[in-house]
Amino acid sequence: MKADNDLYRTLRDKACAILWKEDVAAFDRAVEPERSRLVAVIRAVGVAFADRGTLAEKAQAVTWLNSLLKDPSEKVRRYAMAALPKLGDDTQAEAKLLDILAAPAGERERQKVVEALEKIGGEATLEAALKDPSTVSVAPDRVAARIARLTEPGEISLDRVLARPSGVRIHLHCRKGLERILADEARALVKEIFEVKSVMSGLVVLEPLKPFSLGDVYQLRCFAQVGFVLGDVRAQSPEEAINPIALRIASNRTRDLLAAFTDGAFRYRIEMDPALGDAELVRKIGAEVHRFDPKILNDPRESPWSVDVFAAPGGASVELRPRLSPDPRLGYRLGEVAAGSHPPLAAAMARLAGSYVGEVAWDPFCGSGIELIERAMLGGASRVIGTDLSAEAVEIARKNFEAAAV
Repeated sequence: MKADNDLYRTLRDKACAILWKEDVAAFDRAVEPERSRLVAVIRAVGVAFADRGTLAEKAQAVTWLNSLLKDPSEKVRRYAMAALPKLGDDTQAEAKLLDILAAPAGERERQKVVEALEKIGGEATLEAALKDPSTVSVAPDRVAARIARLTEPGEISLDRVLARPSGVRIHLHCRKGLERILADEARALVKEIFEVKSVMSGLVVLEPLKPFSLGDVYQLRCFAQVGFVLGDVRAQSPEEAINPIALRIASNRTRDLLAAFTDGAFRYRIEMDPALGDAELVRKIGAEVHRFDPKILNDPRESPWSVDVFAAPGGASVELRPRLSPDPRLGYRLGEVAAGSHPPLAAAMARLAGSYVGEVAWDPFCGSGIELIERAMLGGASRVIGTDLSAEAVEIARKNFEAAAV
């Protein structure tokens, strides 16, 4: 294994054309046992061609790797299985991998096939896994999530409305010490839509008074993250928590929220408090959710939603969080400077300072201008002035002000 890794490190940074002409050619000419000693060439091709190969070079590499799936050497086949997913979708490879699972194969090779299919498998893999799970032991939820990601990835809508908000609780997370400022902001800006139910350390709890959109929530500028409460879980061990957490994620409440605010597939990723469990626990929860509701898909790649699982006394607390990047409140932020303020903190500082009609606001060390922009958004100032020792910072602030249109 060390020899394989040493050779791989030597090859991975080569230009694709040279790697192909010299090393792939040498591998193809070699015979055993030399050929098995050169398997790192396969790994290097997967990484190098995926990273910087042209479309033609990638197609050439995929064809070559496909041919290696029928190689007499199990080691060569396993390396090809690991390299193929790096180069993207390939129905030809999917079919060959399914054929390998249908034939007698060693456990190690079967595991590599499963890992590859969970990365490149499509409808054929999902159908086979559901039809014969003992042979095609691929996790159906992972394959279904991948298909959804490619066909209808889904995105969050700020404008769509949750028509029946009864029973919904919203957690606005903020820096400790900013809770009162955030609560006052909510009472000032959205009091007709939400009621402030409680204020705790780093948290303001809202309940909707009528149908609302995510855009209504994002009128508020002093919170860092927003989460919809899915419920608490009582469990004595991580294994005991799997089923109740999955039930919270697959609940009618979750489905209603996802349906209201999502265009496309319902994809989420689980963010687990490390004190509660590891990646294997996350995988088990995702599989259980898929068993309860196949349309709610755990997908760690580019999912529009996150399910955050926090440690709580006696168990865990589960929330559904929109993953909006960039933050819709910060569309003006074209540039930043080192050690700049966290945007919700800047918004809280502007509110704390107060606003007076006709005042002149000056920030002598304005950086990217974020505090002044937040002050200008409150209205009433006749003029805002930003200065800084750094000419670059002043230029960044100027561009941010122009984008903010305040």
